[in-house]
Amino acid sequence: MKIFTQMQFIKSAAQIEQAPVTALPWICMAGRSNVGKSSLINKLANRKRLAKVAATPGKTALLNFYDLGGLAMLVDLPGYGFANVSKAEKARWGAMMENFFAKAANLKATCLIIDARHEPSRDDVDMRDYLLARDLPFVVLCNKIDKLNASQKAEAQSRAEFFAAGNPYVLCSAEKGTAISDVQALVVELLGI
Repeated sequence: MKIFTQMQFIKSAAQIEQAPVTALPWICMAGRSNVGKSSLINKLANRKRLAKVAATPGKTALLNFYDLGGLAMLVDLPGYGFANVSKAEKARWGAMMENFFAKAANLKATCLIIDARHEPSRDDVDMRDYLLARDLPFVVLCNKIDKLNASQKAEAQSRAEFFAAGNPYVLCSAEKGTAISDVQALVVELLGI
């Protein structure tokens, strides 16, 4: 889709108050530090180095803003979970995310990315429950589906359906490109563009 191939990095920000000033609708990407958020962003844009991908979890420590063809903004949130950072840094990230969701007036929806190979982590459940409690629209993207055999994929689909709690979900792979067009279509729908 054209809006994704035109995706451009705009800026990184330590707080939402430093976000680009725009009336465009936003969609954010949230997930564990090792779930492949950056790889998924790169696959959506059909580029290899738009979002920085690191071998060690926790590379995304700031709010990263991307312009979607002048029609919307995609915001990559810091990863949560087992990133190899200090407790103080994790606390800073948590406060940043709380502030983000409280003040992101342009936010239309969240893509909550989980690892299709595993049960959702406690942090995944906490994030989902936070979005549900705040009545914030979200979709679940189950990444790394390419790593599973047929029976494991069936289990992953059942887990995703339960975890999504009535919200849309997609089984996808940033590595192989599986269902990326479905993810793109869902993002466009959620943004209302």
